[in-house]
Parts: sequence; C-alpha cells; structure tokens
Amino acid sequence: MTKRGFATISTLGIALAVVACNSAGPPPSDDHDLTLCASIRADRSLTVVSEPYILCAAGANVRDGALLTIEPGVTILATEGSGLRITSTGALAAVGTADDPIAFWGEVEEPGGWGGIWIESDDERNELRFVEVAYGGAGDRSNLELSSNARVVITDSVFRDGADHGLRVTSSLVTLPGFARNEFRDNLMSLSTGM
Repeated sequence: MTKRGFATISTLGIALAVVACNSAGPPPSDDHDLTLCASIRADRSLTVVSEPYILCAAGANVRDGALLTIEPGVTILATEGSGLRITSTGALAAVGTADDPIAFWGEVEEPGGWGGIWIESDDERNELRFVEVAYGGAGDRSNLELSSNARVVITDSVFRDGADHGLRVTSSLVTLPGFARNEFRDNLMSLSTGM
C-alpha cells in the first residue's frame, strides 16, 4: 500500500470516529429508510435510530401479507393529514416496553394534526403494547380506528389529544382479544362503538 493510500484510509477512519462520537444515538444507515409512504408490501421492521421515522403526507398502507414491526423506543412523526392504514391483508406489531414506549405523534402537535391509525386486519399478529398515539383525528378519523373484522390486542397504551375519538370501533365484527390498562385523555371523545 502506498503512503498516499494509507493517509486516505487513516483520514476516513478519523472522520468516521468523529461522526460516531458526535451522534445522539445510532446513525441512520443505508438499511434505514426513515420514511413510511404509500404501500408497504413486504415485511418491514422499524428499529431505534437517532431520528424519528416520518409518515409522509400520502400516508402508508400495510398490505399483501406484510407485517410492519415497530421496536421499543421508536418514534414516528406523521405529517399533516397523513395516516397509517393496516389493510385486511396486512399486520402491525407495535410492541414497546414501559421504559421504551413507541410513539405515533403528529408533526403538528395539536388535535387533528394527522389522520391516526386505521386497522381493518384480523391478523393474529396485530398488537399495540406500550404505544402512545397523539394528535390524530384529521378528516373525521380517530387516533385509532378499528373497522371491518379487525382483530388486535391493545394493552398499556395511551391515546391522547385527538380531534375526535381516542378509539373508534366501527364494526360489530371487531375483536379485542386483549384490552387492558389503556388510557384515554384529552380527546374530543374517549371511546366509540358506533356500530
């Protein structure tokens, strides 16, 4: 190796070390697309990175058998008017912990800042545990809306500051095999079973 090649590699190593030491957390890498947008048609996992994930204005639809897994401590910021829809063929596993909850917040921190989460899937993998959903309710939606024959376990979660309902159930076919220790606060209405 030439002296010039060694100097280039050494400089690169120092630059990487400086970037790693100045980071507030794990840096985003090529493996981390921080945007949720349009159709999610293959399994995807969101892991903790130094920045929040962004739900784009068009929103995202989980479909075609895909599972969206969200790990403890992840934050998703939803752009104004967007929403996350879990279609009848998709699934959502958002399982946080007491120390590292998962956050779905609107970029606009006021009720109705985004559309919220809409689940119509009956997939047994659907679960919200230690999740906080805030500032939803745009376009006559709720922080969380369950429709069709949705099946989801919801425990230890907070639904707050919604322009409409904290949780709205719109079908008598919805199943909640686990529903405990959830908190609803500062929504226009807490719960609705408008079936």
